[in-house]
Amino acid sequence: MRVLSALLLVALQTGPAPVRPHFSMSPELATCADHYYNFEFSLAVACTRDAYRRHPESLEVMVWHSRVLWVSELDRHVDVNQSLLALVLEKEPIRQVVDATVRQEFLTIVNRATTLARSRSSDDTNRYYLGEIYGNETAWNLLLEGRKREAMSGVKRTMQQMEGLVARDPSIAEPYALLGMGNYLLATNPWYMRAIAFFFGASGDKPEALRQLRLASDAEIEDARFLYKSVLIREGRIPEAIDLVNKLLQRYRRNVFFVIELGDMLARVGRVDEARSEYERASRLIAERPELRTRFMPGFIEGKLNGLLSKPRL
Repeated sequence: MRVLSALLLVALQTGPAPVRPHFSMSPELATCADHYYNFEFSLAVACTRDAYRRHPESLEVMVWHSRVLWVSELDRHVDVNQSLLALVLEKEPIRQVVDATVRQEFLTIVNRATTLARSRSSDDTNRYYLGEIYGNETAWNLLLEGRKREAMSGVKRTMQQMEGLVARDPSIAEPYALLGMGNYLLATNPWYMRAIAFFFGASGDKPEALRQLRLASDAEIEDARFLYKSVLIREGRIPEAIDLVNKLLQRYRRNVFFVIELGDMLARVGRVDEARSEYERASRLIAERPELRTRFMPGFIEGKLNGLLSKPRL
């Protein structure tokens, strides 16, 4: 009894275990991830495709390749950085035709990964990768094909998978990213989408969603950081979003979209001189990367700079 009391006292004093990353990335995929988070999607696709050819049994590689495929396909039609969260919350798919070859490649990988994960031992690693595959499939259904019923079912399946992981070990950081995004999506649904979600037994909680995204973001889970900064902007929490984008840019210095977004937020809060510096940095990055020149209209950055002339300063 004394031993039990002592253990309980230690637990109360130490609190819950800190949330931290549990699933390490191979060096090969780290290169692919660097391209991905710098929004160099053509390089990211080539990188993960090559990794998949050499490691066709790796669930980690399948997760990454399927993720890069759907994001790069979406980015062919919209600005992923500016539009992803809006598309998710509005439940509106892109209006352009999806590349049939990419679609077939994506579905083949998702089906193969699902089969492999279910056939292997049910350890936390396999459970996590299966949840990530469910998440990629859900994103494709929702954003690229507009299959809302299938997407709502996929949200529930993804969240159940991740909830099972954190129930066994709340210190695992990675699942909180998809849990937070799923919760936020469901909590901000219009009434008719909530009805569909209710049919599948899914519901959302915005405060919990923000807590989950913050946990994963603080643990430096990059997907969570990207999602959380988009949610912060939507919620009007601009100073926090500025801090988070600055952290992202410390690691992904070539991401011109983050730089422009940072300039926009700084201008919004009256930090005009800092905004000008970010727009000038964006101009240099665009000049250094020829593939970006087709993404921005001539005079795009100049328009941003000219717009600062009428902005009030702090």
